[in-house]
Amino acid sequence: MWIKAGQTLTLVDRSTHELATVRVERLEGNTLSGELTPGHDYSLVRELFHQWITSANDQLLTEVDRLDAEIVALGLRLVGPGGFEANVADFQPGEDMFTLRIETELSRNGTPVIESRAPVRSHTPGRN
Repeated sequence: MWIKAGQTLTLVDRSTHELATVRVERLEGNTLSGELTPGHDYSLVRELFHQWITSANDQLLTEVDRLDAEIVALGLRLVGPGGFEANVADFQPGEDMFTLRIETELSRNGTPVIESRAPVRSHTPGRN
C-alpha cells in the first residue's frame, strides 16, 4: 500500500488505542504532515499533546525533549487498510494538525509506503 496525499490513516499506540485519524496533506521523504482529528481514545494523550504544543510554542526545549520521550514511549503506529502498519519514529502534534516521520519506507510485507514520483522497481537478473 502506498501512502499518498489525501489518504486517511489511523494513529494508534502500542496497545492499539485509536488515538486519532490523520489525513495526509504533504509528503517529503518519509515525513508526513496534515490534519489530525481526535479518535475514540484521544483522551489518553490529550494532555501530553497539549503540553508538547505549549512547550514548543514557548520554546522550552528541555521540556519538549522530555515530552518527546513520553510520546516515543507510546509506541505510535499508523495503520490502514489491508493490514498496513508503519512505526512512527517522530511525532509532533499540533492543535488540529500533525507532522510525523515513519521509521521505514517499507511496510511489513515489503511494499513501499510512500508514494514517490518514480516507483521503486525490483531488479530481476536477466530481465530489464
